[in-house]
This record gives sequence, C-alpha cells and structure tokens, in this order.
Amino acid sequence: MQRAQLCHELLYQRRWQPTPAIYIDMPPTVTFTKELIVKTACDLVEEQGWEMLTARNVAARLSSSTAPIYSCFASIQELQQTVIDSARDVMIKCTYTAYTERPFLNQGTGIVVFAREHREYFRLLFLSDKAPKLIPDLYSQVLHDMQHDDRFKGFTDEECATIFNKLWMLAIGMATLAFNRQLPDNSTEYIISIFLETGSLIIPDGIAKIYAHRSM
Repeated sequence: MQRAQLCHELLYQRRWQPTPAIYIDMPPTVTFTKELIVKTACDLVEEQGWEMLTARNVAARLSSSTAPIYSCFASIQELQQTVIDSARDVMIKCTYTAYTERPFLNQGTGIVVFAREHREYFRLLFLSDKAPKLIPDLYSQVLHDMQHDDRFKGFTDEECATIFNKLWMLAIGMATLAFNRQLPDNSTEYIISIFLETGSLIIPDGIAKIYAHRSM
C-alpha cells in the first residue's frame, strides 16, 4: 500500500512538473527618426543625384521597407521638398562663411565654393527645373546684402543692380566652371583672387557710370 502510494505521488509530480521556460533573444526594434530619413535622403542626392531620390532608394539605404518613410512624410514630394530646403541651407551656410573680411565678397565666393563642394546640390538648385523658382530668391538676398556695403550706400536699388548684375554673372559663371571642374585652380584662394581682380574693374567702372548718369 505504501509502495503504491509512493508510485502515485512520483507519477503526479512528474506529470505536473512545470516545463522550464524557454527565452528567445529577439532583435531590438529599429526606430527610424525623421532626421535620419532626411539625412539619408540628402546623402543619396549628394552621392547619386536628384533623380535617384525615391522612397524605395531611401528605404534600401535604411535596410527597411518604405513604411517608416511614409510614417514621417505624407508623400515623397514632401520628402523631396525637405531635401531641397536642406540644400538651400547648405548653400546659405557657404555664402555666409567668413572667407574674407568683406561680407559681399564672401557671398560670391560662397556660391563658387558651394558648386565645388556640393556638386549635386548645385545642379539641383541652379541647373535643374527647380532653378527658376529658387535662383530669384538668392539673387534678391545677395542684392539686398550688397547695399550694406559702404561702397554702395546712397545708391538706389536700380543703380546697385546695374553693378550687381555683372558680378552675379561672374559668380554664376565661376560656379558653373567649378561644378564642371574646369577652373584653372580649384582653391578658395584662387576664387577670391578672381573676384578681387575682376571686381576691381567692374565696381569702380559701375560707380563712375552711375555718377555720370546722375549728372546728365
């Protein structure tokens, strides 16, 4: 009797003994922030060009599906506009860098430096179908800043524009050469020297013509 009871107790213990828990290491959840998506999109454009900016290409760089992109942006157009805004920010940063002690000279230099160091951004902002909407804003801003130069104080917007248009063509021409890697010397020092040399001819000539026109 005791033996039978012992066997029953052992069988009960084996039958109801809890199964050891099995723990499986799961990979951590990857979170894609809006900032990371924008940076990835910008890197893609800088390295491969605007035409490569698609949701699938950005997702491929993130090693993910397109779902994180559309959770942060309502459409691919919204992401594209964000990249355009980022490119403009980079350009503005270049034009306001203190290469010299002359702010107006720095802006012209900055446009060329921008074309040299951010070729695909320059192509996007100045040489694509986006340019007609973007260039006038930059033109107006630089023209406005020009009027803070002591040499041009007292001149009207129209008078400043007669000088500025020539300097603007010089800046865009040099920037295009830098973009195509056709400058004889790609250094910032060379770029500044060309602006100084050419500006020393354009600006005094322009000022003299303004005063001559006023005296007529």
